[in-house]
Amino acid sequence: MSSSATIDVSAQPERRFSFSALVVVGDRDPFVPVDQAWELARLLPKGSLLVVPDCPHEVMTRRASLVNEALARFYRGILTP
Repeated sequence: MSSSATIDVSAQPERRFSFSALVVVGDRDPFVPVDQAWELARLLPKGSLLVVPDCPHEVMTRRASLVNEALARFYRGILTP
């Protein structure tokens, strides 16, 4: 697989998941385009999507404070009955 190749998540075998998941992607990610991240989040029954503006693939290192706050909100949301 070349560094510019992407994985088509819609072509993956169907699986059933019941956990909550936050899919995080940078809007300038050369490896995982936003539309594929959106498709992955949509395929997960309890999936959510965070698109980080002006960010490439290294979202956690480039925008750590934004991602940490989003994760904290996400976890509070799934842990609150």
